[in-house]
Amino acid sequence: MPLTSTKSADVFLHVPRDVSIPTDRPSRRAGAPSRSKPTKTVTLVFFIPGNPGLISYYHPFLDLLAKRLGKRQRQDRWQDRQAVITAGLSLGGFDVAKNGGDHDDDHDDDQSAAEEKKKKMRELMYPSRGSHRGIDDGGGGANNNKSNNNRIYSLKDQIELCYARVQSLCDMIREEYHGRLDEGEKGSTGPDGVKVILVGHSVGTYICLEMVRLWHERRLPKKEHGSSKHEREEPPWTMSNCILLTPTIVDLHSSASGRIATPLLTSVPFVSGCVPGLAQLLVHAVVVKSVLPAHWLRGFVKKVTGMEEGGHGLDSTMAFLESQSGVRQALSMAADELREIRADRWGDEVWGAAVDEDEGDATTSTTPRDEGERNENAENRKCPPRMYLWFAKEDHWIADMTRTDILRNRGQRATGQQRGPTIVIDETEGLVHAWCLEQSEMVAAQVGRWLEEIME
Repeated sequence: MPLTSTKSADVFLHVPRDVSIPTDRPSRRAGAPSRSKPTKTVTLVFFIPGNPGLISYYHPFLDLLAKRLGKRQRQDRWQDRQAVITAGLSLGGFDVAKNGGDHDDDHDDDQSAAEEKKKKMRELMYPSRGSHRGIDDGGGGANNNKSNNNRIYSLKDQIELCYARVQSLCDMIREEYHGRLDEGEKGSTGPDGVKVILVGHSVGTYICLEMVRLWHERRLPKKEHGSSKHEREEPPWTMSNCILLTPTIVDLHSSASGRIATPLLTSVPFVSGCVPGLAQLLVHAVVVKSVLPAHWLRGFVKKVTGMEEGGHGLDSTMAFLESQSGVRQALSMAADELREIRADRWGDEVWGAAVDEDEGDATTSTTPRDEGERNENAENRKCPPRMYLWFAKEDHWIADMTRTDILRNRGQRATGQQRGPTIVIDETEGLVHAWCLEQSEMVAAQVGRWLEEIME
């Protein structure tokens, strides 16, 4: 069935209606003209949430972003040369659908079509190929609901899962996009297929950088056994840009909140291992099994968090607390973050990894195999990275010293490139770490400006 816009508790997918992405593959006589001319380039803006990883926290932000991009497309006629699809999914283990709390804004009277759409979204959430790269989903992929429902995802699992999701979505886009193309037209999307722009928040920014690393790692030349011949495993998508919002990418344990959470969640193995499960049992007993009226519990959460009635933040938080394993998933993953997000672990293949179609592939290698490859890599290093980082002036999850080190070591002055990573420290807007609750409009405006700059 066609790839269409969807907004649910676990999935946000915006496919512009005024952009031709053929999907129904009607049969045509040889030489007959296509009914619609497909867009030349497809760009996927893929958003990765923080922890807790419910995409519903970001619905207002993603709605505003999709509307802004759509308006700009119509004004500047971007749609004549590219389609922009915006997507975001809840992280593994945080889905609400498995608890019966999912809903879809697209009400479909055709029951079979609705079921087919749900099946497609489940496959997108948990691609069957996820187990191929280190994710053990019980061998059933998206269809193994019991396995997906009960498991707790580590930080490494989340990275692999997000990578598999982008791969799966790009496969869907390419398959449908090529549906009406003649053989001579199929080169119009370019050799790299879908262009992907990653946008991440908090731990989602760390996942973004690790995905960039994996993308480059998995497209390196592979040496055949007993031969000097090399082949590239080319993904069907190009890693184009990264936008990192209140990024927690280095030394998370050194932050104000990290210094408190690290001893509790990581220091004593037995105690640390019990905390997530005990917390889940406690929350489940209080929130789900409680004999107290539901509005009392909702009122208590409002009082503790300061969230307002009717806001998306309160609804998302209640869904998170009522879920079967959300609290355990959040705390287990937080422990992984505190253990693993330490020193800057990325080289030029990440910080200088952006691909610019007009300037070449910025992939680098630390061990060139011959003079030609060495010269090629030297030229590639000149290509400016396409990376944007936006820090809050004060952030309890990012130490001031950590932020300063990133600016000093990775900023434009440090790299000597005028178009190096754009690093912005908010001084006037009052950006906070949990901006998705009350600052969606402000952040969508800034991210929108960066995306427009990228796509010009």
